[in-house]
Amino acid sequence: MSITEKAFCSDKGDCIICNSKTSYFFSKKYPAYPGWPFADELKVAYWKCEHCGFVISRTHQEMAPADWAALNASWHHLAENDAEPSLTNQPPYADQALALAILEKNNVVSLNNTLDYAAGYGTLSRFLSKYFNKNIAMYDRYVRSDSPDLHYVSDSELGKYQLVINSAMFEHVLDRSALDVKTGLVIYAFNE
Repeated sequence: MSITEKAFCSDKGDCIICNSKTSYFFSKKYPAYPGWPFADELKVAYWKCEHCGFVISRTHQEMAPADWAALNASWHHLAENDAEPSLTNQPPYADQALALAILEKNNVVSLNNTLDYAAGYGTLSRFLSKYFNKNIAMYDRYVRSDSPDLHYVSDSELGKYQLVINSAMFEHVLDRSALDVKTGLVIYAFNE
């Protein structure tokens, strides 16, 4: 049974946010690209929670871990190295860097104890460094830049951060633990 077929054979699943039932919402076809790890295009089925509205790719959830890792790595490599940006859907990193710099300038956040979680090749960090002279820690389990100017932390170096940034992780979420790990990295401070 193919990855695509498996996604449509499943009955309603439980939402990873609120444990309510999910049901088929829509599907999208992804064509092959240079480095594509599959034989054919991939039809991805997205399911939506009937209670909270969270949408998740059941296709990605049901992929073999090796297939998911190969897809993740090949897509990030394409997105980083593609000469034609219209082929990819990159987050607005320059806008994010500007917004973070403005928030820091106005004492809303501090970038001194910040982690870019699922940072990929460090695009956001490079914008912050080049245009705002700000360096932040980065973490990514699957892809990393070879640039010596970027500061990646390893699993053992992960700690608690005042600010955890995430630009493009939700399409990678497979289960609740992926979200719990990210939120567990944040220092929660409440002012009385």
